[in-house]
Amino acid sequence: MNHRVLLVDDDESMRSSVKRVLEMAGYEVATAVDSDDAVKRFSAANVDLLILDLNDLSCAAFEDLTQRWRQVPSIIMTGLPNQCRTAANAGAGALLEKPIDARALLETAEELIAKPESIRLSACAG
Repeated sequence: MNHRVLLVDDDESMRSSVKRVLEMAGYEVATAVDSDDAVKRFSAANVDLLILDLNDLSCAAFEDLTQRWRQVPSIIMTGLPNQCRTAANAGAGALLEKPIDARALLETAEELIAKPESIRLSACAG
């Protein structure tokens, strides 16, 4: 079974690079350029993992995505330093700093998708 990923980043080259890495590993990838586009695409798709650029995602959009689909793990990407607390407070499963290391991205994606939903949900509630 191919896992489906929604990737949100306004930088076309970053979106293209990350998408290519994920597709080469067998993921189906939908992309969005901003939070509004992400909300539209995510509400219309069955997604196994969210990958979101911290710079592009408004708090309201993140809350909308994570509250409606709490069971879906998320990775926040950022070019900003020292954003671990922000990512944790937002409920992200992981934070990856840009430039993105392909191996770390794939390992993190695999780990988050493999984590049982009940554990992800209890972590969100805690």
